[in-house]
Amino acid sequence: MPHCNKVTCVKKIKHCQCFPTGDTGLTGDTGPQGLTGDTGPQGLTGDTGSQGPTGDTGLQGPTGDTGPQGPTGDTGLTGDTGTQGPTGDTGLQGPTGDTGLQGPTGDTGPLGSTGDTGPLGPSGPSGTTGDTGPQGPTGDTGPQGPQGPTGSSLECFTSSCSMFCGSRRVYILEPLPLSELSTDVVIHTRGTGALLRDIPDGTVEGGTCRGDDAVDLQSRRINLNQVASGTNSTISGGQNNTSSGINSTVGGGVINTSSGVDTTIGGGTSNIIFICRIILVCFFLE
Repeated sequence: MPHCNKVTCVKKIKHCQCFPTGDTGLTGDTGPQGLTGDTGPQGLTGDTGSQGPTGDTGLQGPTGDTGPQGPTGDTGLTGDTGTQGPTGDTGLQGPTGDTGLQGPTGDTGPLGSTGDTGPLGPSGPSGTTGDTGPQGPTGDTGPQGPQGPTGSSLECFTSSCSMFCGSRRVYILEPLPLSELSTDVVIHTRGTGALLRDIPDGTVEGGTCRGDDAVDLQSRRINLNQVASGTNSTISGGQNNTSSGINSTVGGGVINTSSGVDTTIGGGTSNIIFICRIILVCFFLE
């Protein structure tokens, strides 16, 4: 039989015949899919595979409710007493209780004999001098002595010269007789002496010291400084006036104050002048 590259068998032919292979024809259209056949019987179960690794532990669930308390067991035997611990610190002392009632005084014992006198101790320091006691009442005036002989230089006056005002001695002259109610007096001063009517005893009645060459003929005041205290100052009269400036003048009136240099208040009431100078009359009503 000749060699064939391809054998083509045709149905209903009992033999194969070699035909020369022709060119491949075009691929025909795919036919419709046939029906799915019945499912075959299930095969045998295979052997169980090896166990896989244990997975991670899951989160712990919430704690369940506490179960009911069981019955109390029998009390165990008492253990041996332990050794005594150290004594603790003493607590604070409590308050003192009230003093009990005083018992009756016992009988006085017999008087013992007097002991010998001890040696004299040293003298203690002198105590402070006590306050001067009040002055006793003035004694009765003694009888008048006989009249002395008439002096040769001063007549009709009683005088004293034991008083000082500042650095100047104050001479006091009072006309005689003392019973005479009204008298005239002429006094001639020397140096920087002042001419004044009252004794400058530092009281309201006499006032303070007058200024150098001052003239103070005022005799009524309510303050001891209401005087002619300025150098060459003048108070001609009135009451409660003050002339304290150099060359200052108060002619009269009531409660006037001339305290500036070369100042003058002629009179009136409650005038005060303290800054004017080289002016004949200055008034400043407070």
